[in-house]
Amino acid sequence: METRVFVTEGPRKWQKSRVPTQHGGYICFRTVSPASNSETDFYTIPLYFANNGVGGPVYLKPFFRSGMIPLSSTFVAAGSSSLFCLGGTEERQHTLKPIKQIYRFDTRYPNRGWHVHDFHMLSRRDCHATIAMDGKVFVLGGLECSDDSRAEFFDPIWDSSLPLPQQLPSPLPSNSDKFATAALTDSKRILVASCISEEAYVYHVMTEEWEEWDQKVNFFPKNPVRGEAAVLRNTTLCWFNEYDHVLHAYDLDLKMWLECPIRGLDEVGSQVPGQFLWCSLLSVDCDCLCLLWMDHSYYSNTKLRTIHCTKISVSIKADAWGTYLFDASVISSRSYVLEENCSTLLDALVVLGEGDYGHTDAVDVPRTRCAPVQGLTKGLRWGSSGFNSRRGGGWVGHGCGGITSGGASSGNACFKCGETGHMARDCYQGGRGNSCFKCGETGHMARDCSQGGGGNSSFKYDENCFQGGGRAGRRYTFCRALAQRF
Repeated sequence: METRVFVTEGPRKWQKSRVPTQHGGYICFRTVSPASNSETDFYTIPLYFANNGVGGPVYLKPFFRSGMIPLSSTFVAAGSSSLFCLGGTEERQHTLKPIKQIYRFDTRYPNRGWHVHDFHMLSRRDCHATIAMDGKVFVLGGLECSDDSRAEFFDPIWDSSLPLPQQLPSPLPSNSDKFATAALTDSKRILVASCISEEAYVYHVMTEEWEEWDQKVNFFPKNPVRGEAAVLRNTTLCWFNEYDHVLHAYDLDLKMWLECPIRGLDEVGSQVPGQFLWCSLLSVDCDCLCLLWMDHSYYSNTKLRTIHCTKISVSIKADAWGTYLFDASVISSRSYVLEENCSTLLDALVVLGEGDYGHTDAVDVPRTRCAPVQGLTKGLRWGSSGFNSRRGGGWVGHGCGGITSGGASSGNACFKCGETGHMARDCYQGGRGNSCFKCGETGHMARDCSQGGGGNSSFKYDENCFQGGGRAGRRYTFCRALAQRF
């Protein structure tokens, strides 16, 4: 890792942040606006970069500035094209009171800006935690009454806020600084642990049930961690301590705490030991983290502030004596200069675009091989690898052969015969040809078959069926009962 070299001479070329779209990955973050202590600036920077940006930082302007969103709200991305800010406080009768408003930014129409959403949270909340999973946003804590354990979620697709079917067995601290959370995405679970006791619970998103966590972990004061963890391999929970500048981790399989400084971080920018570091730790992939942090020094002896996007490789290895070695090191970094007097990084999140899921255009495949996702009737679409449902930031694949998690095709293999080099539409059960998969005869395609309906006719309609559009205006229907056959 080379030492950062900043160019201080020459004119400054400011560039405006791009509005996050469905194509490509971004880190979206917000800061307190230099224009006013009550305004918020929203920035985006690319999630993927190959070099460390030696030669100077990028001068960055926000893609939007808003004065309507409380600084104490929580920032989250949900759905395919929406950013949300939830709750916070507002001044009423010279006192700050929690609110229940939800603010939305539609990235498809950036000129509309931030606005109060049509629906709101069920309870007034401030200093709460939010977890985005399975296309929904789960809201925990932040209630005025510390003995209140109510949790809720809102669904951007259906525009509704609902309480969790089953509430926490015991109340958690109202302030999110006093409990830790983790989104275990692969297993569809949410971990919530108190930092002032050993109480910890796991919420199963699919079964909608809470259960007591089987591990007794002391999150505080031995390990001063708080807020949402950055999760590696769905087993290692990571936090960056803002005061001692050390990476803390708890491994769910090893059932032990690990910690280490980040090698090479001092070469990226300036840190003052013992001084609070404004930062956000984010998961990038299974073995890599991203630390977004604000430099302690002003850039180039001006009032401009520098923020670093630093990729970190994390590993846990056992030596010959059975001792586990925890290591974290910088693998790349890029720096950005923000506007004058910008001194506070509020929070950040990762926005994955449609392109990150390997989505491809629709082609004709035998629809009877595809099992629809139960309960999902919006955002359905066909891909070349089968049935795709829109979840979270992009398209997620379901149902057909040749599909992997995230909707990326695992190869150009035919699901009927297993051979590569041709699609199922060109297969006649073991060899390549122009046969119909309905009747087995060659010379015509299934869509033109006279058995079961030919031409542009559709399959049998049913009240429990989904409908989806094919190419050239053709429409197909898929029954829920088919899901039981695969």
